[in-house]
Amino acid sequence: TRTICRATEMCQATEIPGPKEGSSSLVSDAGFRVEPLSVHWRSLRVELKGRDALRSCSGDVAPGTMLAVMGPSGGGKTTLINALSRRGPVSAGRVRYGGVRGESWSPGLKRRVALVDQDDQVLSALTVGETLRYGAALRLSHLPPAERAARVAALVATLRLGACESTRVGDSSSAATRGISGGERKRLCIACELLTLPSLLFCDEPSSGLDSSMAFVVVDVLRELAKSHGVTVIASIHQPSSQVFALFDDLLLLKGGSALYHGPRSAAAHHFGVVLDRTRPADFSAADWLIDLLVQGCLSPAQEERMREEAAAPWPDFGDGPATKSPLAILGPPRPSWRYEASVLTRRAWRLARGTMWVHEVAFLQVVIGLLSGLLFYRIGYQADDIRARFSASFLLGLNWMFFPLLAALPLVPSAEPMLRKDLQNGAYALSAWFVPATTLALLPDLLMLLVNTPLLYWLAGVADDGAAFVLTLLGQALTILTFQSLGLLIAVGAGSTRANSGTLAMLFMAFCFLFTGIFIPARQMVVPWARFVNPLYYSQCLLARTVFLPGTAYSPGPGGGPPITRDEALDELGMVTPPDICALVMLGVAVAARLGALVLLQRQMRSQLLVQQADVPVRRARAARHRRGGADTAPAAGEKVAVGDAMLRQHAFTEQV
Repeated sequence: TRTICRATEMCQATEIPGPKEGSSSLVSDAGFRVEPLSVHWRSLRVELKGRDALRSCSGDVAPGTMLAVMGPSGGGKTTLINALSRRGPVSAGRVRYGGVRGESWSPGLKRRVALVDQDDQVLSALTVGETLRYGAALRLSHLPPAERAARVAALVATLRLGACESTRVGDSSSAATRGISGGERKRLCIACELLTLPSLLFCDEPSSGLDSSMAFVVVDVLRELAKSHGVTVIASIHQPSSQVFALFDDLLLLKGGSALYHGPRSAAAHHFGVVLDRTRPADFSAADWLIDLLVQGCLSPAQEERMREEAAAPWPDFGDGPATKSPLAILGPPRPSWRYEASVLTRRAWRLARGTMWVHEVAFLQVVIGLLSGLLFYRIGYQADDIRARFSASFLLGLNWMFFPLLAALPLVPSAEPMLRKDLQNGAYALSAWFVPATTLALLPDLLMLLVNTPLLYWLAGVADDGAAFVLTLLGQALTILTFQSLGLLIAVGAGSTRANSGTLAMLFMAFCFLFTGIFIPARQMVVPWARFVNPLYYSQCLLARTVFLPGTAYSPGPGGGPPITRDEALDELGMVTPPDICALVMLGVAVAARLGALVLLQRQMRSQLLVQQADVPVRRARAARHRRGGADTAPAAGEKVAVGDAMLRQHAFTEQV
């Protein structure tokens, strides 16, 4: 009475219609080919936060087939997909790619294994065509431009994106910025992962958030990839319609981290009917009925145990022999130069930023601030009584460009992290190649607003009727923008690493800078007079004060008489004693150090998030010992245990990219 199909029958490539493993699949109308790849896992277990998210799961998926992974929420669907695609941890068990004697995971396999996350991470400001073309330029740099364009055109045709190729992706959460539909967005994400022609495609709930008709289009595209192109597709699916469910070849049902069924999709309902001694109601689709049985607890503990035992029945053992190594997995295309990656990312960053470079509301704000400040200090004189007013004007020239750049830098990296994490997982580019152009172009809006605000304050206040002094003032303000934007990046990334609130840290830092400049209390009267020397705003104040107090200018004494006050005497009295060249060097040094610090912290943060758990410490140590003795580098025996907890060994597979 047993109807479940055994894995030994499933994984025989000669019994599966479509391309055989090791052969190539070419579709003339689509214009791309893949090398089919199967995946096999034995006794796979994943422990997350002290509990088993996946319990000793085994299975096989033949090349060119579609496997649906279904089950109640929390059943382990996403955990299994992340483990097999090596985007998540593996606490125990083994995975082979390309047959039970195939290869174990290696960095070279990354280009042949792709994952489409449940969250659609795409840049909303780009069009569909631009998204694919920039992706191709980064991930297919080894191909000539004509071949990259042909690859993009083939994917647009295969994923049925031709009608929206020139449409902006947009933001689905807002009607005002909405672009392509949810189904088109999902297909675009799939197309982005297919740029490198992966042999094995994992999709985490590709129909999530879509209506039944749009879900059918997305899954039908996946079926076309499997049947016409030889791509092996493994997708977790949530409440599929009967039409969507019928597109899959095989089904894996998970509950509580355990597999209850792994076999042909068409036989699943009959198998459950035999176990439960009941038939599926006529008005229930097979998918709905199966999920309902699991969610409603229709299976008794004895029946669940029976199904777990059947799903975990002996699978073909990997054996103790070494995994084979495919030259295709070991040899990959050469990495492009850092300069090439940075140039592509600069063009993409400019394309993203040019629409937001000028914001009317911000420009209006700067105009009003400039007018009010100019009216406050209108036509400052050159009397001794005007020295304090000039000092306050120089302080205001720098203060504005402490607040706005620092606050604007806080969301820059956190808002880009999801997309950045995805690209680094795919090995699309080096982290520094993104960081340099993205943070540099982010300076442009503030520099543009500088040209709006400063002339109004400068000429209304009559700071100095000198063109050279005005240019030097602009340069000093630009250096202030660079310094405090860099410090904002450091605060934002550092807060992310420590889980602190970046806004709170930024406000505390700005309060320190604001108070310890000497504008409120002269430096000699401060309890901690040395505090100004660790205040970046002090050096900005010193630099700008020397452009406000022009060389050779003397300030007439008041009615009481006395000698004129020279410029140097006024600056000494105000505590602005640091030479301008030293101020500029200190500010530039702070900017460079803060940017490097932010990059290093971001690298560490990305590495910790992109760690891929490989194997256990005892087995790897034993294999390393055998290797040092000249022995064979064999796979661990089936009886060897895997250490978990603090003894786990995590190997970072993305070091080059990060």
